[in-house]
Amino acid sequence: MTRTGRQAGRLLLAACLSACAHSVLVGCAATPGAATADTVAPAQQHPASAAPSYDEIARRWNERASELNRIWARAVVQLRYRDAEGAVHNEQGEGHLQLLQPARLALSVGKLGEILLWLGCDETRYWLIETNDTRRASVGRHATVGMPCHRSLGLPAHPLDMLDLMGVTPLPTQQEILDTGRPPGWVTWTRNHTLLVVEAPARFGRRRMFLDPATLLPRRVQLFPFERPSPHDQPAITADLSDPIPVTLRTRGGFYPKMASRVEINHPESGARIVLHFSDATDGRDRSGKLSPRVFDFESLVQALAVEQIDTLDADCQLATPAGEDASP
Repeated sequence: MTRTGRQAGRLLLAACLSACAHSVLVGCAATPGAATADTVAPAQQHPASAAPSYDEIARRWNERASELNRIWARAVVQLRYRDAEGAVHNEQGEGHLQLLQPARLALSVGKLGEILLWLGCDETRYWLIETNDTRRASVGRHATVGMPCHRSLGLPAHPLDMLDLMGVTPLPTQQEILDTGRPPGWVTWTRNHTLLVVEAPARFGRRRMFLDPATLLPRRVQLFPFERPSPHDQPAITADLSDPIPVTLRTRGGFYPKMASRVEINHPESGARIVLHFSDATDGRDRSGKLSPRVFDFESLVQALAVEQIDTLDADCQLATPAGEDASP
């Protein structure tokens, strides 16, 4: 991965790992009629019938999501971007995905054994570490994303959206949604009656998922930056998911929960694309692929990756503890 590729990758990751790091906007009222997903690989066509209830889908979805609360996997990352002169570039790197739900994420990208980019977050902060000529870390708080005082990573960024785009985060129940005063979740069929469409609140705005009705595995996830997207609104971010693989759980035998091994994330506004290929997925309890608390600890990463410069994105926000400092009690 070239220096130009690393710089573009920084913007690309920022774009593709977030859709909605703005204040929530209220759009037109949603009409949960038949939806379309023209480029999603079709599933078997089902007879015309009423769609399952939202709570039924949430219950079945959460049975799988609850077993994907910790993931370790090898990752190959492909980046496609357009530079300032309009030329299209393609870059590739490899690394690891490490995840502890609900909020701990680590995605490393490197080449020839050298880490070039490290994207991560914990319960309160997110960061991007670059190990190019200047070893720099950009860090900010989740709570200040979208505030005028919070500078973005070139494009609105919220790494926690990565979990939604991978299709591994739980769905809230309908009552949990209503208790927050947000629009309810809903379920319908695609026009060709081959996929279920499920919409629910995201961290900011809404997420819309296209699911295989037999397995409820996600085929596509879209994020919208407003609470009531209409059928004609375009998503800010779209992820197409395919080639599901089992995530080996060392705590039990039998059939393992599945996750997509290929996740293609597109950011239409910039034309940027990131494709993630996962393999050897486990629950991180293997000796060869064991989840470590250090990979989710910003201060430990700063030391291990010899970071020379820390850019605190929300330094101008009035918070009790600056983002670049340890906020733990």
